[in-house]
Amino acid sequence: MSLASSLTGITNFEVLGQLHPPFRLNLAGIMIEVGDPQPTSNGSGKQIRSVVISDLKGYQVTVKQLGSPVDDGEIEPGHHVLLYFVSGSQTRRPGEAGSLWAFEDSYFKMGPQAESIPPKAKDIAIQGE
Repeated sequence: MSLASSLTGITNFEVLGQLHPPFRLNLAGIMIEVGDPQPTSNGSGKQIRSVVISDLKGYQVTVKQLGSPVDDGEIEPGHHVLLYFVSGSQTRRPGEAGSLWAFEDSYFKMGPQAESIPPKAKDIAIQGE
């Protein structure tokens, strides 16, 4: 049994483009990129960063990680990852894509190093309206 088939979460990110926010789900994939923490634009004092994960077909999604989980130093590119309690949000402006968020109650569980990184096939956009 492969790690991907043993994880509980969406493993085919292509379906994410068909969901209508708001929603909450778990994602299982491979961590591709981890951005540097940045202060939020609203002056709350919290940190935000973007992480990119891929499914095994190369479909990639960006998740904005907000709050205390940003301090987790164990998040490394190239590893299998399970993201618990990711929220899909609608856009505030018509015509824009929605977004995926990992808030303070979300949890990232890192797995072993991936044997290979799938080539990027497509960025998956979340429906905005």
